[in-house]
Amino acid sequence: MKSIYLFLLSLLMLNSLNAQNSFVYKNDNQYKLLLKSFPNKQNITQKQSAFTLPTKKFTNFLGVNLVAGGPSGLTSISVDYHPIQRVSFEVGFKPALIIGPGYYGGLKYFFKDDFKKATPFIGIYRRTLKNNIFLTSQKKVINGFYFPVGIQTINANAWSFTMEIAGITSDHKDKIGLWGAIKIGYYFFYKGE
Repeated sequence: MKSIYLFLLSLLMLNSLNAQNSFVYKNDNQYKLLLKSFPNKQNITQKQSAFTLPTKKFTNFLGVNLVAGGPSGLTSISVDYHPIQRVSFEVGFKPALIIGPGYYGGLKYFFKDDFKKATPFIGIYRRTLKNNIFLTSQKKVINGFYFPVGIQTINANAWSFTMEIAGITSDHKDKIGLWGAIKIGYYFFYKGE
């Protein structure tokens, strides 16, 4: 049985060598194996012109937001970071001044690179709220998810405005609720390109 597997493996390897369009020629009484798949300098130049990378350099930027609504329920403060142009990681917290503390974290994906115009996004967040007025006496903590869909714009002075609607879940209810948020923020290191 092993000999059959070795035979099939050798056929596959031989077939892969033939698939590379290789050929052998004799030069100065030496045999050399050349593979046509190795590109020469001209082919590399032609391939680079067909697949050019964008010349605009992206600078990571960091934002601070005041949030009305959102994953925390009423009000919160959040910080978000763009490691790449279309992805943002956000963490936030709700101070214990109103109803009780809470925190959340998640990510957003933006469908366009231009933040000067209204840029649509989707996201997913994990949230935790403590000592909330919506809780029963037996339940002291709400854990759940927040799924926002919205638009964000950043002006040339690095001020941002975000509106979103979201599905929201919690571990004490079996339903998905509808919620939303309005955020006003400022972005550091944003060049407004």
